[in-house]
Amino acid sequence: MAAQTGQDTARRGGRPASDPMLVTGYAMVLPGGWRRIPVLHGSKRAITDILDEVFGRLPRNLPPVRIRPYRLELERRLHGMVRQARSQGALDLYLPVEYVHGVAVPASFIVSRGMPGGGELLDASQIVATMAAGSADASPATVDGVPGVRLDRIAEPDRAQGMAAASRRVDYVVPVPGIPGDWLVIAFSTLGDGRPGGPFTRLLVELFDA
Repeated sequence: MAAQTGQDTARRGGRPASDPMLVTGYAMVLPGGWRRIPVLHGSKRAITDILDEVFGRLPRNLPPVRIRPYRLELERRLHGMVRQARSQGALDLYLPVEYVHGVAVPASFIVSRGMPGGGELLDASQIVATMAAGSADASPATVDGVPGVRLDRIAEPDRAQGMAAASRRVDYVVPVPGIPGDWLVIAFSTLGDGRPGGPFTRLLVELFDA
């Protein structure tokens, strides 16, 4: 992940910010087959595009009456994921839409903005140090040259949220450069192979870390 500055905006033909180092957004390098759904605006269009892509791979001779129930169910699930991400204050939802070696990838992550510490404008380095030292699940991490915190934990099954098995959660919490009190949170979740410590689960976590 990389921050986009006013200089980046100018190079891309956009309107430059007054401060060339002011962060105006972020950029992600996604693995093949992953797609972004904006949570605040444009989610309906993005979901429609994903559905068209997924079901466009099916044989053209399949009758629409057979395909429609599956499309409606997937559409319902995607909108549910967006609603849940929105309730968590997310900006964007990322998820895979292609099989990898014939296997579905049970993973997703969201990008949110937040303010740790109950809203107090504390020094970012102090917050990072406190978070990293305050939990066995936390460790220091650097994202695009910015010191932050990586959290790695196991979430127990939550049938109310449709989670019948434990999941692996990995979060990165990073201060936004040049904007005091503004933080970016990248929260990853995967069921993996059904075992939080299983080899496929570990592989997906490594992919997210990369």
